[in-house]
Amino acid sequence: MARRGNNIYKRKDGRYEGRVPVGYHKNGKIRYKSVYTRTLAEVKQKMAEIYSIGQEQHPTALKLTFGDAA
Repeated sequence: MARRGNNIYKRKDGRYEGRVPVGYHKNGKIRYKSVYTRTLAEVKQKMAEIYSIGQEQHPTALKLTFGDAA
């Protein structure tokens, strides 16, 4: 069964770690960006910022111009 949720963990050193999916590797696995802060609220805020930046960017699979394709 696949994991669901925010991927937020409390570490042994007292900090919180949040993992945000930011894309895919060439082999198809998900690539994550980690965020470390002292409070849970800060982790959620930083994760929301990273997620919103990722949503604004539109990846293009092909880098061809119309002339090259023709």
